[in-house]
Amino acid sequence: MRHTSGTSTRGRRLVGASPSCGTRGTGLRSGKCGRVEVSYDDGATWQRSDAERRGAAWRTSLKAPKKAGFVSLRVTARASAGNSVAQTITRAFGLR
Repeated sequence: MRHTSGTSTRGRRLVGASPSCGTRGTGLRSGKCGRVEVSYDDGATWQRSDAERRGAAWRTSLKAPKKAGFVSLRVTARASAGNSVAQTITRAFGLR
């Protein structure tokens, strides 16, 4: 998981995350990132975040609420054969 953060011109905190979502090391020939979800309240509620493919990885940009202290991520991937995997990382990274 790679992430970047910064502040927009309007003072809103912006966070970019690059969850790895692919077939490397799985023995599968093809796959796709099915869903990226984000939570700012330790997983009590989740919001879907649009992801776009960048080479072998997927990238999403997040708009964190001002009061958010941490970001939790949930990523779901599905192979063309129908196999799937979901990973949830509670408090994946903190915000300032």
